[in-house]
Amino acid sequence: MRMRSALLALTMATFGVGVLSTGTANAASLTASITCDSATNRISTRLTGPFISNRSFVVRFTVLTGSRVTTGGAIGPLPESGSSVSVPMTTGSDPNVDVAGYTRSWNASDYAFYSETVRVSLLTPEGVQYTYRDASCSRDERTTVQLRCDPEARTITATTTGVNFAQNRPTQTEYRWLTTHQAEKNSPRFSGPYGDDRPFVTRRVTVSESGSWSDTGYVHNISEDPYYYDQTVTFKVRDVWSNLLVGQGTAYCLYANKGR
Repeated sequence: MRMRSALLALTMATFGVGVLSTGTANAASLTASITCDSATNRISTRLTGPFISNRSFVVRFTVLTGSRVTTGGAIGPLPESGSSVSVPMTTGSDPNVDVAGYTRSWNASDYAFYSETVRVSLLTPEGVQYTYRDASCSRDERTTVQLRCDPEARTITATTTGVNFAQNRPTQTEYRWLTTHQAEKNSPRFSGPYGDDRPFVTRRVTVSESGSWSDTGYVHNISEDPYYYDQTVTFKVRDVWSNLLVGQGTAYCLYANKGR
């Protein structure tokens, strides 16, 4: 499956720190979100989900990190990085939280690539942290990722391409994958590997005079005959000089599903 994403809203749970036993059970269900909306040219953030009844707290939305590439090719970090907005909140008997964070205007057409990560922290009124969640959104007009499952060749192949890159700047691709595997009909189904976001494969690509490049990230050879097998690849492109993210995407393919 091939994907080029102009708008991506991604929610992502991370580690939490609980200071009250009454809140730790519900904290796992909290969801942070950020939307980079190219239709309305607005970026908005939010925290939703169950937490603690009858309690006052502060929700802090912080621009954790991000990068951008303008349509003219300029690469740089987000100037808003490190800025934050705090919103006081008090729950009643209903523990559910729905808190809007920062919003700002954003002219999507100015960017060939844009990525932003928000960290949403829940604090006591005194500033002690209960827990936090991270979420990211991105817009990428330059890169394409394809993941091909080929049962006849018994392979899974990840390939990526890019356009409108600067030839004189070294560029690096990074790949991570998540596989779901079931050996036989009555055997358990497993997914992995999990962990941090460090890449499994890193490659340097050569940008042509036209500003394009292509890369075969990896080829997995499947030796067994699984009952079920799928894979999702997440790839990132970095500008080597600045170490900034300048492209990213995901793709999915189904290798086997004998239960259909």
